[in-house]
Amino acid sequence: MMWNRNKIRGMFYTVVAGLCWGLSGVTGKYLIDVKEILVQQLVMIRLVGGGILLLAYVMKNKGTSLFNLWSKRRDVMDLAVFGIFGLAACQMTYFLSIQYSNPAVATILQRISPVIIMILYIVAQKRLPKKIEIKVFFLVIIGVILVATHGDVTNLILTKEALFWGLLSALFLSVYSVQPHRLLAKYDVLEIVGWGMLFGGIVLTIMFYWTLPKRIVWDGYTIMLVLGMIIYGTVVPFSACMKGVKLLGAVKASLYGCVEPLFSCIFSILILKSTFTEIDLVGMGCILVGVTVLTLAKK
Repeated sequence: MMWNRNKIRGMFYTVVAGLCWGLSGVTGKYLIDVKEILVQQLVMIRLVGGGILLLAYVMKNKGTSLFNLWSKRRDVMDLAVFGIFGLAACQMTYFLSIQYSNPAVATILQRISPVIIMILYIVAQKRLPKKIEIKVFFLVIIGVILVATHGDVTNLILTKEALFWGLLSALFLSVYSVQPHRLLAKYDVLEIVGWGMLFGGIVLTIMFYWTLPKRIVWDGYTIMLVLGMIIYGTVVPFSACMKGVKLLGAVKASLYGCVEPLFSCIFSILILKSTFTEIDLVGMGCILVGVTVLTLAKK
């Protein structure tokens, strides 16, 4: 009975995380298109604000030991790589893909990151791919082609920018997923994500703040949506996802986490009035099935 209760709780936490991330992408699209907030501004605010709140949440339990990481040079260097090339680059490319398409397409393109990780591991291990890996690779490629061209390879439906940034976000998500492995063996997950967000956000602020051509026009609705992105788009889903992983295990949690593209589609249709063809849905389905099969194969 206890196992069933934990399983239900784990499913709930993981689905909530997917729902929040799906809604976050739609909120970002609205802020970019309607409120005319630049992607750089949006990502800077989200990372810095989300990082501060996550660290405050962790500090309630860990106290000043939260700062132990900064006493070890190698850990700081690893955190810098994670914050810049894992979190900041991943978020920047993801929202650029959203800017040129919609949250559902950007999310589904980013979902191919496990396949990129698979390819990197095959190369690193200097081995031939397994049959299941070959099948997954071609299934995902077919899915990307269908989403990008609707089956006509001579006619690109997605803009080149949307496809480029979407695939690049999948690459950086692979860095996000693999690079902090050593840090995660020593520190709490939310601690690493919080410091990574804050570090990456500060770096982006230094890079872009004074060169941006416009400032944000803050009204009540904009403030509410930006705060929402920081809270329900960052703090809540990361915390819920980690609880889901703890209760279900990483493999099952990642499977339930596949609801994020579904929520992105639903919110895009209901809020942004986006439309999807049958070919779009088939392509998205190919990608999700491929990633799911790959995840189950790892198990």
